[in-house]
Amino acid sequence: MYRLAHTVFVLVAVLLQLEFAGAQVAPENITVDSVLTMAKVAAESGTTEFNRVWLRGRAAGAIHRLGRDAVFGDYVAEAEHRVRLQPYRWRSVAADEEQRLRHEDAKRLFLSGDVEGAKNLLGPFVHSFDIAVRMNDLLLNVFFFHWELESGNLPEALHRFRVTDWKDSEPQMAVQIARAYILTGRQSEIPELLSRINDRFRDAAERGLLADGAAIRNLVNEGDVMAAINEALRAQSPGKRVMALAIVAEALAGIPGVPDERLWGELGDP
Repeated sequence: MYRLAHTVFVLVAVLLQLEFAGAQVAPENITVDSVLTMAKVAAESGTTEFNRVWLRGRAAGAIHRLGRDAVFGDYVAEAEHRVRLQPYRWRSVAADEEQRLRHEDAKRLFLSGDVEGAKNLLGPFVHSFDIAVRMNDLLLNVFFFHWELESGNLPEALHRFRVTDWKDSEPQMAVQIARAYILTGRQSEIPELLSRINDRFRDAAERGLLADGAAIRNLVNEGDVMAAINEALRAQSPGKRVMALAIVAEALAGIPGVPDERLWGELGDP
């Protein structure tokens, strides 16, 4: 109870401080890491430990996507480990762990050049909690694309992005490849892709078609970081609050987004 009350106090104090700041640009102490720290704090605003485990996992995911794991010590590894062990409805923790380890082995085979061996290890289905999805060419390319990004093989990932029909997922996949190039300082290699992503986003903004998460990202893009943080802290649920702060951190890092980026609650959100 004390921990929850203290967290709420911290969030309210930060909110009040930002409300009265009245600044249109980010002060020097508002950085990618400071906003990710806010996301960590927001993750503790869950009403139960069950809820907070999922929220910490979300904050850890935001930290990992921006390559800031080392800054936060063992936070990411610990949070992800706790999520893997968290029971939920009909979830089989043991089956999920078996699949995770099998996928790690498949990744090693793929990166060593054994594509067929990787396909065989992935198997005919992929399950998440109590939902099973049949493996197909599109899903295989999603796995291979992510493994290429994670291994730093950006040219191969970019090639796969360009030759694969991602269907409705193309904008999201474009942002993922752009993030990888930006975080490694190689954005000058993908000017056409970045232009297409940014033009799509600006067009939606001008037409008033941005979803709630994209609207927060747009505030940062326009230089009003304080307003973006205020909006993030006003989010209706802990899960949305963590996600909104993650969006602010990404935007500060120069990562583009998609117009339909929405805030969504986490498992266990009230």
